[in-house]
Amino acid sequence: MKKITLVLFLMSSSLALAQITFDWEANNTSDVNGNITHANGDFNVTASKNLTNDFIVQFGGNTGGTSGNVLFSNDGIDVATFTFNDALNVDTFRVVNVSGSSSNFELTFSPSDGAGNMDVVITYAQNESKVVNLNWSRVTSFTVTAVEVGGGSSRPVLLFDDLNVTLPPTTTTFDWEENAGYPSGDIYSIEHSKNGITVTAKNIGDANFVVVEDFSSFNVGLTGNVFYTTDGVSLQGCTFTFSQPVNIVSMLTRNAIIAPIGTFRLTYSTTDGVGNNDVTLNYPENTTQPVNFNWTGVTSFLVTFVNVNAPNQRPKIAFDDLIVTTGTLSTEKNTLTDTKLYPNPVNDILNISSVTTIDHVSVYNMLGKEVVRTKYSSVDVSGLSSGVYIVKINSDNKVLTKRIIKQ
Repeated sequence: MKKITLVLFLMSSSLALAQITFDWEANNTSDVNGNITHANGDFNVTASKNLTNDFIVQFGGNTGGTSGNVLFSNDGIDVATFTFNDALNVDTFRVVNVSGSSSNFELTFSPSDGAGNMDVVITYAQNESKVVNLNWSRVTSFTVTAVEVGGGSSRPVLLFDDLNVTLPPTTTTFDWEENAGYPSGDIYSIEHSKNGITVTAKNIGDANFVVVEDFSSFNVGLTGNVFYTTDGVSLQGCTFTFSQPVNIVSMLTRNAIIAPIGTFRLTYSTTDGVGNNDVTLNYPENTTQPVNFNWTGVTSFLVTFVNVNAPNQRPKIAFDDLIVTTGTLSTEKNTLTDTKLYPNPVNDILNISSVTTIDHVSVYNMLGKEVVRTKYSSVDVSGLSSGVYIVKINSDNKVLTKRIIKQ
C-alpha cells in the first residue's frame, strides 16, 4: 500500500519537506453527489465531475504505469475538479487515456489560485500515459478540462493516479508589532514571538535596544515598530537567536544616523546550516536596504558593523520585517555516496558524475518548488536566478539530495 512519505533530511536544521501521494488506495468516501474524497493523513482531496456518471475507485490493472487503485469514470471526462482541504504545492499527476476512440485529446490543467501558477496543456493519444509536471504552489483546487483535438464532441475515459503534493513552507515575519519585549528585565535584549517561534535579538556592547512605535512616520522605508538601538556609541554588533532552526529569507535594515559621519559596512553571518554565505552591505547615513539571505537551517546569526571612513564610529541601526520559513527543503543524507556535482557554484551547466542510471533530476528553489527537471547528467541551470537550490537525483530507487549555489 502506498502511503504518506515524510522525507527526513538529515542536517543540523532538522527541517523537512512533507511529501504526500494521493493514490486512492484506502480512506475513500463518496457523497450523495457522487464526489469522492480521498484522505491521506491530515489532508484530503475531493474529486468531482460534471457528466452523468460518478467517479469510482477501482483496481487499475497496472495500466499505463498505475499501481493499485485508480480514480476512474467510464462515461468520460468533460471537466473534473480536484479540491484540497488546505493549500498545497502540487507537483505531479499521472493521467492515462484509456478511451476506445482513436482521437487525440487535449487536457488543460488549471489551478484556481496560487501566485504565479500557470495552466498546463497536454495532448494525449489513445492508450497514452503521462506523468504531468504541474509545479504549482499553494493551490486549494484545480480543474482538468478535456476536449477532442479537431473540434469533435468525444470525451476521453481517463485513469487518475499518484497525485503528488508537498506542504508549502510556513512563512513568519518578525515585525515587532506585538508579543515583543525585554526578557526577564534584560534591557540589552528583545524577544519577539510569532507562530510558535521566538527570536531573541541582543546587542554586543552596552547599547540597549528598544521597540520604537510608528517608525514609518520618518518615511524611511520601515513601518510600525522596529527593533532599534538607542545608543550607537558603544554598539559593536548584535545577534539574532531563534528557538528552533529556520530558513532566513530577508530583513530590512536601516542606518538611522543622520549626521554625515560616513558609510557603515554591515556583515551578516551565521555559523550553522550548510552552504550559508556571509552577506555584506554598505549603508550610508540615513539609508534603508533590504538584505536577502536565502539561508537554511539557521539557529542564530550575527550582524557586525564597521565605519568605512572612521572605524571608531558606531551606528544606530533599526531592523524590521525579518522573514523566515519553516518546513522547506534542506539536505538529506546521501544514499549515492560517490556522486559528485560540479562545478559548484555553477553558472550554466551542472554536471553529475558517478551515476550509472538517472531516472530524473529535479532542481528546487528554497520554497520547495521544482524549477528544473531533466533525465540527463548535464543540467542546464542558466535560466535560474542567483541563489541556493536543492538538487534531487533519482537513480535505481535511490535518492541523493545536494545543495548547489547558482551564480
